Amino acid sequence: MKANPSHWFYLLQKRSVRVFYLLSFIAIYLLFFSCAQENPFDENNGRIAIDSISPAQGTVGTQVRVYGKGFAADPAANIVTVNGVIAKVLDPAGLSALLIEIPSGAKTGNVKLKIGTTEVTGPQFTLINPPVYKDIKPSSGFEGTIVTLFGSGFKQVKKVLFNGVASIIQLQQDDRIEVKAPASTTGMITLDYGYGQLPTAVFTYLPIPLIRSASDGGKGIQLAASYINPIQSALSVTYNGTAATILNITDVSGNNANLLPAYPDPAINNPFDIVLSSNGIKSLPYRYTIKPEVDRATYAIVSRTETTITYDITLTGRYFSNTADNNSAKIRFLSRTYADVASTLQSWSATKVVTRITISVNWSIGGVAPYRDYFGSVTVNGVASSEVKIQ
Repeated sequence: MKANPSHWFYLLQKRSVRVFYLLSFIAIYLLFFSCAQENPFDENNGRIAIDSISPAQGTVGTQVRVYGKGFAADPAANIVTVNGVIAKVLDPAGLSALLIEIPSGAKTGNVKLKIGTTEVTGPQFTLINPPVYKDIKPSSGFEGTIVTLFGSGFKQVKKVLFNGVASIIQLQQDDRIEVKAPASTTGMITLDYGYGQLPTAVFTYLPIPLIRSASDGGKGIQLAASYINPIQSALSVTYNGTAATILNITDVSGNNANLLPAYPDPAINNPFDIVLSSNGIKSLPYRYTIKPEVDRATYAIVSRTETTITYDITLTGRYFSNTADNNSAKIRFLSRTYADVASTLQSWSATKVVTRITISVNWSIGGVAPYRDYFGSVTVNGVASSEVKIQ
């Protein structure tokens, strides 16, 4: 029987379709299986890698961030080692970042991560030995006291903190560091070396000399003081930086006493700062206003009209202050009662004030009827002098 060519063509075409469907099925199966193994929407794609660490150096206890991919969300599933020593993985853990703490016993070496049976190697972490503290001299003092700390590894120290307050570093060597005690309170001195802090010793702040009060003592300014060595040779007093002679020391009780330094120079700028030193340690400035004293009041005629006379009144004395700021000169007259006279300040210095008044001819100075007495005074920082009759 002779074969029909069209029949053979039909059979071949039918077999090709079957092969095509078979190959298509195999391709779809492999694609599905591949997707099941590696989710294209999974950013990790099943791979683990450490890209970087920060910081790359530090001491035991330093917290280090490890960046990469494929990390486990459960911190316990991430086994991190530093040169073979297991590090603590802190919460929270992310798929691309971990926070670890450099463990005790670790040395310089690579950071590695193991999840299940897969382990990857990351960058090297360099371990720095922290500073070691040994001694302190002195362990007590005042603001400004030079304190020396002894130990090792002090070159890496960034800050020296006195109870949390940064000090000024005067000298820094590997085995010692000298600092000036800042204005702080008794507490721990801590060394901050960038990757951690090292507590050293407690520094005790001693009380500085204290001026409790100041008043006129008749021959000088009476000071009530505390926290001093009440011996003449150990004490000194300055007014605006100028030394004053201490006339006597009385009422001594422990580290308390009353001092009587002589009055300051009459031309001192009033008010002024009093500073008391004991064994070289200075008190805080005590601001004091000494009572101004008018020794003499004179007048000079400037001009006159038929009805008025203008006078310049000159008040001379002590402790008037260098400027008229917050100060004043007052002229008053007495008839049956005191009354203020309007005046215009002409000049002002620590020992002389000139002010100008204009009054009625009938009220003129010198007794033109009706007779009136005129008085002048100076007020400095709210403290008034006694009134002096104008002559």
